[in-house]
Amino acid sequence: MAKKTDEADDFRLRPNRPTSGGKSESRAWSTTLKTILRYAGTSRRSKVSVNGGSGGGSRRQFNQRCAVRTMYTANKTAGQWKAHGRYIVRESAGGTALGSLMTAGVDARDLPLEPAKELARWQTEGDPRLWKLIVSPEFGERLDLDRLTRDLMARMEKDLGTKLEWIAVPHFNTEHPHVHIALRGIREDKSALDLPRDYVRHGLRAIAEDLCTRQLGHRNQLDAIESERREIEERRFTSLDRA
Repeated sequence: MAKKTDEADDFRLRPNRPTSGGKSESRAWSTTLKTILRYAGTSRRSKVSVNGGSGGGSRRQFNQRCAVRTMYTANKTAGQWKAHGRYIVRESAGGTALGSLMTAGVDARDLPLEPAKELARWQTEGDPRLWKLIVSPEFGERLDLDRLTRDLMARMEKDLGTKLEWIAVPHFNTEHPHVHIALRGIREDKSALDLPRDYVRHGLRAIAEDLCTRQLGHRNQLDAIESERREIEERRFTSLDRA
């Protein structure tokens, strides 16, 4: 008598070669899957010190992303700071100036600000340098950039232990909305304002990312996929090219 064979016992998985175009599709899906896995889960908040250190090494992995570029211009060439003030309020920027001016005596949000005029004053009064920051959140179009800027500057005042004079203008004329900040290079007591190297390299970015996360929540799978899509569509050199 023939032995009855159970179909389940004979079931086997036999991998086939990918069809035409499968390699590129597989690579794209692999990249997306890695991104989802990288950002899956939760994180915990941690404090960032003025020296740039932070607790909880995995925290930033799940925070919203925000780049902070910090530069300075020494007080050497007459009119240079005024020109920068004109640049950040150029008509195409689309944003309204906001800031904090100690000489005003009141919150600058209630005053018509003239960045070029104020930066020229800082230079003629002999400030040693002008700090220039560019804050670029990954999803700037979703954020209240005025709130982000004020919260960031308030945190800097707390970390550095001094009141700060600054003027900022959000720019909406690019694919990624961002903020230009002109920070006066003196402290409340008129001494030079020095920013610690680690604070510039790591601390400011960590703080900005935490503030973005407070507005938008932690990064999720959809954020990760959207981030990968934007990188693929951009024509410049991206992290995908380095992978």
